Amino acid sequence: PYSHDLEYMKTFLLTYPHFTTARVLLTLLVRRYFVQQPREFGGTDEWHRHVQKPIQLRVVNIIKSWIENYFSDFDEALIKCL
Repeated sequence: PYSHDLEYMKTFLLTYPHFTTARVLLTLLVRRYFVQQPREFGGTDEWHRHVQKPIQLRVVNIIKSWIENYFSDFDEALIKCL
């Protein structure tokens, strides 16, 4: 599954300019990073460990890969936003 995620991420980062802008993508990734716990979800520790933390790690990995492989997407304004 991990290699599938990497291929998906590479493909996504290569093609996202066809359907959105870098600024919109970064905004959505930041919003995803700060995912809120739904009221109906159980305990906070369980939420953090099993849901929130994995989401945050994926978002950070996407941003890291984006910077490493497509730094030219980042203008001065986007760098400040980051």
